[in-house]
Amino acid sequence: MMTAFGATMIRAGRRFLSSLPALFGVLVFTFLLMRVLPGDPAVFFASGPNAGKEEIETIRKQRTCEFNTPP
Repeated sequence: MMTAFGATMIRAGRRFLSSLPALFGVLVFTFLLMRVLPGDPAVFFASGPNAGKEEIETIRKQRTCEFNTPP
């Protein structure tokens, strides 16, 4: 006979394994959105489109977002 703790652990393990495809889907969806959407991510992480150039450069250096963008 299985103990209550063992049955609970099996149930928790099954629930965890069944949530992995959804978690993977969210991960892929977020990655694709960041690649497809226009704009500079550093401007997004700064205070928006009204951010100054110094603030955007600081965010790029902090987050290592040095992109090879044409001038």
